[in-house]
Amino acid sequence: MREGVVTRALTTLALVAVLLAAPAARADKVYLISGEVYEGKVVHADHEKVQLERQFGSITSVMTFSRDEVVKIERSLTPEERIDKALAEASTPEACMEAARLAESSNMPQSVVRRCWERAIEIDPDFRPARERLGYRYLESERRWVTEREWKLAQGYQWYRGELLPPDEIQRRKQRYREQIEGSYREETKGVGWGERHIISTEHYEIHCNSTRKVAEGYAQFMEQLYKAYDKVFHGLPRYYQGKSKIYIFRNLEDFQTYGGGGGALGYYRPKSDNPNAYPDRIVVAFHGTFGTTGTTREVLAHEATHQFQHILCDGTPEQFLSRPPWWIEGLAVYFGDGYTLNAQGELEITIPRDRCFMIQRMIKSGQLPPISKFLRFSLGQYQMMAGMTYPYGWSLVYYFLHRGADSQGNQQPVEIHGKKVHLKQVFERFFKVVTEKPPAGVPLPGYGEYYARKLEELLGFEVDALTEDWKQFILGLKLEPLGEVRGERFVSAKLAFEITRPEGWEFRPDEVSGQEAIRIVNPATTGRITVAVQGNLELSTAEAALDALEGQAGMRIRSPMIDERNVIEVAGFPAAEVYYEGYEAPPENATREVEVRQNAQIYRHVMVVTLRRLYEIIMQCDADRWEDNKAAFQQALERFVPKGELE
Repeated sequence: MREGVVTRALTTLALVAVLLAAPAARADKVYLISGEVYEGKVVHADHEKVQLERQFGSITSVMTFSRDEVVKIERSLTPEERIDKALAEASTPEACMEAARLAESSNMPQSVVRRCWERAIEIDPDFRPARERLGYRYLESERRWVTEREWKLAQGYQWYRGELLPPDEIQRRKQRYREQIEGSYREETKGVGWGERHIISTEHYEIHCNSTRKVAEGYAQFMEQLYKAYDKVFHGLPRYYQGKSKIYIFRNLEDFQTYGGGGGALGYYRPKSDNPNAYPDRIVVAFHGTFGTTGTTREVLAHEATHQFQHILCDGTPEQFLSRPPWWIEGLAVYFGDGYTLNAQGELEITIPRDRCFMIQRMIKSGQLPPISKFLRFSLGQYQMMAGMTYPYGWSLVYYFLHRGADSQGNQQPVEIHGKKVHLKQVFERFFKVVTEKPPAGVPLPGYGEYYARKLEELLGFEVDALTEDWKQFILGLKLEPLGEVRGERFVSAKLAFEITRPEGWEFRPDEVSGQEAIRIVNPATTGRITVAVQGNLELSTAEAALDALEGQAGMRIRSPMIDERNVIEVAGFPAAEVYYEGYEAPPENATREVEVRQNAQIYRHVMVVTLRRLYEIIMQCDADRWEDNKAAFQQALERFVPKGELE
């Protein structure tokens, strides 16, 4: 037998017991010399052979014929091909409409159905059924069919978060979003009267708080996590107080200043009460709020409760507690307070505090710091009077002693200082024990700085200034954690609760941020620059009050600025202050590195978005003669700025 006959015979034997099921989706026909006709799908045909695929139920077979036994191949059209043929022959839009309905009833792809309606429009551009099915709208004012987008824009619709909406709907959504973001915080700051405050007792603390019960419980849980962190660092030392530590947290700044005597502070620790009827000894006082770049009440509690814990470890009277070296007292408080973070497991970890770190790095580079030996001898009064310098300085020394020489696992090795090996963490732990012992009698209060400085040098085995160069290199090598991350066209900051989408053609430059900037967006071709900075709304400022603050900032950014315009506007549903000013750029005071100062005259559009919890600054600038090149992009960035909800 010839090859084709053999293959056909074997296929027939294999299918003897199979009943013929539904016909193949495509019905090509192969006509043989013998008069036989076979239907299926021709999958191959050349001058040697023809192959026909046939479907029997769930079984597919392929029949192979020698080309010289095939008289004719008759190919059938697929459903889509039949539709295409009908459209090509159609002379009326109604015929195309029938083809579209047939395609839909046959469950053909939407692309086939759409092709039918598009052909109807080609024949008659005003054929309403086709226009409507394709999403067109009739614009009466211009008497023409337009796309849905064009129709909405003609009706005054506006873009809002990627969607065209009527202005009233945008306002409703903005209001709902604002309520979603601010509603809970409004309740937290409203709270209850101090006489109705919540009192929560934990293993180590007694928390008094007149915000909501949920907030109070959150602080109570946080304080116990904090205690574990203290205990880990301060292990093995005797405790000179066994009672529960008292924490007072007021619902807002006003209550803190009215009832807590807060003055200009964010919180405080008082070893000895000056009014026992109102407050007990050894009390930490703070208020529920947000401040600084990333600061919250938790940082204040972590800072002030460090003093509370230090006092527990220190022998002697409250007055003697205050005689301990200020750099030790405050340096450790910043170490725990500004440096705390919660990991994915909800455990407290110590990291590098961004604000303090960039400040000390700037001061090291500028050469403005007193020698370490002199700094260690500062009195408490000197320390507090120069807080902008002393608090970062004190933190840096504590961090240096506790982390210099540590490997990736946290294990610390001795380091070489002027040819001598010294284990800095062990030195600090020994010094810690010296400090917590009762201060020696007969030393006048100013003399304690000298006493403790000499004790540290005895433990080191050399003068403390010998650490200077190694300390500087270590601190300058610390990397600041970014305040957010770039996700495609967006920069998202969970820490600062906002996101911004870059204008088209612009670039995110996270490595170029300076000072307290969260992100920088630039367009070198147009000289355009956009930066975002965030601070807590400590005084619950309004947009009107923010206008004056922005004018003050103009004087920090521009030499003798000229104020062109000031307005109260709205950004993402929140009130905002807007100030335009121009002039020649001044070097930023809080730069952590050398920053290029633009020589050309600049125009600034400076906006401060006011939420209950935070103030967001969007600073937009460019060369004065390139304003028109950047104006639209600045507006686009502002429209794509969104404050987000709180994570804590």
